[in-house]
Amino acid sequence: MQKRGMIVWEVVVWAVILLVVAVILIFVFKNLLGEEQSAINDTITGTKDSDRDLVPDAFEAKGCENTPPGEKVNSRGCSSSQPN
Repeated sequence: MQKRGMIVWEVVVWAVILLVVAVILIFVFKNLLGEEQSAINDTITGTKDSDRDLVPDAFEAKGCENTPPGEKVNSRGCSSSQPN
């Protein structure tokens, strides 16, 4: 009878170890995939907005890529202080 109790105990210990390893792997891969997915989405959809003027970089006019913070911009991403 004592052997059966040890086998159950060993199964429980291994199950806990595997569960901990699985949680760690899920956490690590979820973070890695999240960062890569974000970079891919920004590249594909053109939603990246480097200067945070609410106009995606893909639609910014040349010369208006670095809008000063807080300035209002037109649909091309240019503020009144920029040449375009």
